[in-house]
Amino acid sequence: MVTSKKKVSKKKKNKGGEHDLDDLKQELELDEHKVPFEELYQERLQANPDTGLTAAEAQRRIERDGPNAFDPAKENT
Repeated sequence: MVTSKKKVSKKKKNKGGEHDLDDLKQELELDEHKVPFEELYQERLQANPDTGLTAAEAQRRIERDGPNAFDPAKENT
């Protein structure tokens, strides 16, 4: 699984106790381009660069994330 470092700012909540929209926006620090290929494939992606995912890993990801498909477009009325 790909892991990314998050920079989270600690800002105050508004009067209703909810975070402001700016508080919900978080900057992600991605470092996949900096790590060696072996670490990226084996540890983070859990995939073989030559053969891809195993059938079991592919099924696990479909169950976890759902199918790799777009939702149907909404019709304008």
